[in-house]
Amino acid sequence: MAGWDTLTAANPEKFNSMGSEDQSVPFSTLFTGVMIINFFYWCTNQQIIQRTFAAKTLAEGQKGVLLTGALKLLGPLYLVIPGIIAYHLYASSGVKADSAYGQLVFDVLPAPLTGFFAAAMVGAILSSFNSALNATTTLFSTGIYKAHLQP
Repeated sequence: MAGWDTLTAANPEKFNSMGSEDQSVPFSTLFTGVMIINFFYWCTNQQIIQRTFAAKTLAEGQKGVLLTGALKLLGPLYLVIPGIIAYHLYASSGVKADSAYGQLVFDVLPAPLTGFFAAAMVGAILSSFNSALNATTTLFSTGIYKAHLQP
């Protein structure tokens, strides 16, 4: 809790989700662009749709989507808070924003766990890539190849 108090006292503006007038992305974007992106993600993204269709029953598919939505709400805890911590630690030391997360992981985790963390990150990235590739090939094979090239 002392760390939380330090963060909120040192950088209170970072916890203001409304932003200010000079922000590069205005708050009204939540009701336009962000809503459209989330509509795409939850309703038309083939990675989500295929996993829902692959459920054994309708109830399991609905539970899976609801659980995923609940976990998505935890995003600020593992995305935003580490970013604010990295800003607090490295803003004055010249670490660029793109490398702040890696520096934070390097400084916080013991040496053997940094390799494990890197392997977990690569695994997560490859899993997302494989899901996108699978969805793309399914769309091509059923939507283009089967429908137009070899009916």
